[in-house]
Amino acid sequence: MAETTLQKFAEDVTKAGQTDLRKKIRKLLKALEMEGQGYAKDHYGDNGLGVVTGTLRNSIKFNALTSGHNLGVEGTAGLFGSRVVYAAVHEFGYGSIIARPYIGPAMDHLKRQLGPELKKLFQASVLGRRFTP
Repeated sequence: MAETTLQKFAEDVTKAGQTDLRKKIRKLLKALEMEGQGYAKDHYGDNGLGVVTGTLRNSIKFNALTSGHNLGVEGTAGLFGSRVVYAAVHEFGYGSIIARPYIGPAMDHLKRQLGPELKKLFQASVLGRRFTP
């Protein structure tokens, strides 16, 4: 996400007041959703994880959480009946298999995109594990 986009967001929030704040936050979260998913897929092999069939890489999804009490971005892979049952093994490691994260680094990238004051507002989750900025 471009620095100018975050700066514009901050300016818009200041001008908008509370009535438009939720709309602005949703717009920011949708931008972060696209940024996170793109980053995870573009940097998938940076950790040594190879692409054999592309099934795991293609299962990576990021979603903006914009309803209820939680606002944030969720990154997942291999969920919801997918054939990619090994997604968590690669992300977190298991036994003698070393962790080769691909969603965690994308979440770290998203955190770096947010200013300190916005970091407190958002919480991102990775395969059921919660990360707080």
